[in-house]
Amino acid sequence: MLTTEQYRVIFLYEYKLDHSATEALRNIKRAFGNDSVDFRTVRRWFQRFRSGNEILKNEPRRRPKSVIRHDQLNALVKGNPRTTVRKIGSLVQTSPATACRHLKKIGKVKKMDRFVPHQLNDIQRNRRLTVCSKLISRLYRLITCDEKWILFDNSRWTGQWLDERESPKHYPKPSLHHKKMMITVSWSIKGVIHYSFLQQGKTVTATSYCREIDFMHEKLKKKQPRLVN
Repeated sequence: MLTTEQYRVIFLYEYKLDHSATEALRNIKRAFGNDSVDFRTVRRWFQRFRSGNEILKNEPRRRPKSVIRHDQLNALVKGNPRTTVRKIGSLVQTSPATACRHLKKIGKVKKMDRFVPHQLNDIQRNRRLTVCSKLISRLYRLITCDEKWILFDNSRWTGQWLDERESPKHYPKPSLHHKKMMITVSWSIKGVIHYSFLQQGKTVTATSYCREIDFMHEKLKKKQPRLVN
């Protein structure tokens, strides 16, 4: 099997004999087989020879250097901040990717617009102020109730300061069934209103929960009567 360079020598030889590309292809396939070269390759090299270029080596592929003035780029985005990199690329005669890369070099980043309300009149502004004020005052009328188990064992698992090669000391694994007690707390924005502890052996039922709400309501009458009325 001949190398690419050897085939090119044969192309030039056939060209020098004033053979056409078709004749050259037929001669090469007769000598080296049907899978040696294709007509497109032979025709391309014959066109190259006719142009006066008989160099058989590939010409180095040179990527045209992109010259972009950053001051021009900066002026474009300042003139129209909503322009696209495709539009900028067409104006400075470069690809969108190159334009984006140079935009980053001059410290530009793409940020989405922020929508703002349309121009409001006095009535609309006052209405918004009233609604917001009511929403804020609603926070003072909220009452929250929650329960939490409190463990009697408040020990913590912490690390040990030891030498670099010293093994840590053993620590007994805490029990899964610690003694604990449930506390129920009701509070508002001004502080705790009512709390109670669940007695040992008791469970929370609908009746007991309603009773706690009644207790909380009675205390609320004394601490924050405005919320009751």
